[in-house]
Amino acid sequence: MNTLYYEKFLVTFLILAGCLAPVFTASARSKHVQFPDKKILRYQGEFSITGGVTSYSPNLGADFLNGIRWNPYLFTGIGLGIEGGIAAYTAPVYANVRGYAPISKKVNMYLGTDIGIKHWIGHAISRFYAGPEFGFNFEFGKRMGMNVGVKYDIWCIPVSMNDAEVNKSLNTFGLVIGLVF
Repeated sequence: MNTLYYEKFLVTFLILAGCLAPVFTASARSKHVQFPDKKILRYQGEFSITGGVTSYSPNLGADFLNGIRWNPYLFTGIGLGIEGGIAAYTAPVYANVRGYAPISKKVNMYLGTDIGIKHWIGHAISRFYAGPEFGFNFEFGKRMGMNVGVKYDIWCIPVSMNDAEVNKSLNTFGLVIGLVF
């Protein structure tokens, strides 16, 4: 597979979705469930399961994200996770910023990113980590919801380790399903 093609497609798709969001969401803003009339700060947590494929192996992960939903359109938080693949386990620690665009009373489109450090467990390697994400949030009430999205993780690692040549990066393209509370 040509990963450069997928990277260009993902970037183009995310930019297009971000530009079109205000066009399709203008009427939904007044109907938002979680922030009906007041602008209040509130805690938002998320437990998510991720699954994806790298150039090296498939992997699965779990993340716990805690933060503040500043208004119906902006969330910031801090996350911690564990990911496992065929070769090793990694632990990302990151900050998350996510923008929401209401589509209907109980559905929001979101675009966000994780930026932080990912540590390779069992090795003394910690490197920069970023993970742009696009998806939809389905609200079940004032305090519960579910996120379904796609994510592209960027993780830069050394070119060689233990006298073995490895990729310059272990980027992952995958799906995210999360319970929001």
